[in-house]
Amino acid sequence: APPFPRGAMAARWAAAALALAWFPTTAKGGVAQLHMVDCGGHFARDCQACPQSNGEAWCNGQCMWDTGWLGKREGVCKLAPWYYPIWLRLKVGLRWFCYHSFWYSVSCSIAVLIIQLVYSCAYYSKVVSPIMSQTKFPGHPHDRARTNLICHCFSSPQTVLQTCFCMPTVAAKNYILTDAVSCQRSWLGFWSGCIFTFICFTPPLYLLGVLYRTCMTMKVQEALRHQTTCFEAFCVNFWCMPCDVGRESLEVDQALAIEITCCCNAESMHPLHGHAKDPHYTDINYGHQRPYARGY
Repeated sequence: APPFPRGAMAARWAAAALALAWFPTTAKGGVAQLHMVDCGGHFARDCQACPQSNGEAWCNGQCMWDTGWLGKREGVCKLAPWYYPIWLRLKVGLRWFCYHSFWYSVSCSIAVLIIQLVYSCAYYSKVVSPIMSQTKFPGHPHDRARTNLICHCFSSPQTVLQTCFCMPTVAAKNYILTDAVSCQRSWLGFWSGCIFTFICFTPPLYLLGVLYRTCMTMKVQEALRHQTTCFEAFCVNFWCMPCDVGRESLEVDQALAIEITCCCNAESMHPLHGHAKDPHYTDINYGHQRPYARGY
């Protein structure tokens, strides 16, 4: 056979060296291969060649489908950054968590609603209804400053527990006993305040609940003859609604000379009954009727 021309051999070696320089090699399984990107099922020279007119479906693996921050521009397949696999796993995990947490939240909300409904029925029958039928909310001869601070509710462990686990019931009790609701002295006024407070306390309707609480707070404080402003009531209910409900509950109980303990028991605090626990009992006009409820 005729000898291979040295010029042709040199040209082939030069072309091979140029190809290796242009396409970097990677060692995989001990065999040197030209560098190609993984498109998530096939390989291509670069990410732009991955779709092959199939769009996002063929842009996976080491590549990502980029549509811009707002997702309004035409998609482009490009090389994914180093953190993209981590972000992809977080995205999938977040989607799984949101899906399952939604049903978990729904089931928990239904369970809480049932428990609060049972407790509200017992609270209404043993506390609110007897007081509402046997006594009238006492008036005060003149306006006065509100002396109790926002953390005053923590002075009563019973009030803290009732407000923490069943705030709508406590708030509705404050409304109905101070005649702050339109349906005065009726079961409809109690249950409307209880249900509306429960619905408005959910996160999507929280601002509406704050506005509702602000209006009701002003009515309750007007009945107590406490000097307060609408802006102050809004800010307190926006940042710490349970604390304000607990403080308001203690103020209403002091005005009625009662103490509500666990579970659903009302005890008299009037000096005629031998339980003068109210520091303001000499400054409040109780009238001729005394608060009577079950348990004392």
